[in-house]
Amino acid sequence: MEKGRQDARSLSRQPSQKKKLTSILPQAITTKWERLRRADTPAEERAALAADVLVAAKGAVARLAMSHTASRVLQAAARSAPPAARAAAVAEVRAEAVPLAKSSYGHFLVVKLIANAPKEEVAGKNGERESFFLFHSPFCGR
Repeated sequence: MEKGRQDARSLSRQPSQKKKLTSILPQAITTKWERLRRADTPAEERAALAADVLVAAKGAVARLAMSHTASRVLQAAARSAPPAARAAAVAEVRAEAVPLAKSSYGHFLVVKLIANAPKEEVAGKNGERESFFLFHSPFCGR
């Protein structure tokens, strides 16, 4: 019985994945964002930093977009990232697009990804960006 309690305590003291996403990862991408958003950063370095941010956030983009600061970081990365990195972020966000669009902070990331995506990626039935106007509707938490 004593050993079971010790095992449970040691497991509870280990850092969990949730703690990593809520503290370590946002700090890591925010330091890159500080260099990314400066006006004197060269375009090549800005693209590399944006790609690094999106790669670091891979698998957690939807969850990070719910945070005020992390959403701003991801928006800046989506604006400056190369098309391949941006397409990966769009593919990840696509499954969570509706809950993110209803979120007060995630909404801005969805709009930024749609605005910067190629027309073929977000085209509606008529070839227009219908989804862009959908996310600006009053039904999406804005």
